[in-house]
Amino acid sequence: MKKALPAVGNVFPAILLVLALFLAAPPAHSQAGSEVLTNDSVISMVKAGITTNVIVTKIRTSKSRFNLTTNELIRLKESGINEEILMAMQGYSESSEPPTAENRGRSVASNDQNDPMTPHDIGVYLYIEKSGEKKLTELESNAVTGGRTAGMAGTKLTYGIWMSKEKVKIPGSSANLIVKDPQPVFYFYLNPKDRTMTTIKYFPASVNQFQMVKFDVKGKSREVAVGKSNSYYSKTGIPDDNLVEFSYEKVGDGIFKVTPKQVLKSGEYGFYLLGTGNSVGATFFDFSVRPVP
Repeated sequence: MKKALPAVGNVFPAILLVLALFLAAPPAHSQAGSEVLTNDSVISMVKAGITTNVIVTKIRTSKSRFNLTTNELIRLKESGINEEILMAMQGYSESSEPPTAENRGRSVASNDQNDPMTPHDIGVYLYIEKSGEKKLTELESNAVTGGRTAGMAGTKLTYGIWMSKEKVKIPGSSANLIVKDPQPVFYFYLNPKDRTMTTIKYFPASVNQFQMVKFDVKGKSREVAVGKSNSYYSKTGIPDDNLVEFSYEKVGDGIFKVTPKQVLKSGEYGFYLLGTGNSVGATFFDFSVRPVP
């Protein structure tokens, strides 16, 4: 016995209803694309227990309009926002406001290569600001080409008591980069992602892996001691007399503002990259200081 087919008049309105509902529903991606993250959005995600990695990824792949004034940073911190999330908010905001001293950290990075907050290749840069104009100049690295032992005669004459010094040298009596400011400002653009240093070999993620040194000029070379010893004692490392203390401020992920703590005298200087050894091949980012009279 054949079943009766539904009447065409009953089926057609149902099809029209389903089609209308389908056309009225907006695509899921258009909803997500129109979302703009705010401070409160991030606070809500943290309070909901969403992990830091997920929140950071969300910030980096979404449009955002963050308010990162001092008071808001305090409120964010009190709301449980950790440093990693704050750094992502500072680096990936799409605020339409022009960069200013107050909101520079949260604005879109400009294309001005003399702006310290613009992304740069990994390296060490001299920063000069004069009459409202900014200039960033990259320091070229210089490698140790040889060394010598100083004081061996004294060690022999004193039957091993006198200290001899192991010294390394880099070529040239002066660096190519001349700095006129006796207390210059540098920006270090380090490795912001790979904290294990496996992707970018030999270049660290922390400014603490550098020492600032003062060279002694000897003929056509600049040199610095890297150790001393006698028959009874030995010590490696650059002596305190040749080290220059500096202060630093982390201004972005992998970006550090570095300034010597003291006014520099005229002479030859460099940033020694720890981990590159204390013999041939050791790396220095060198510069000369020639203060304007």
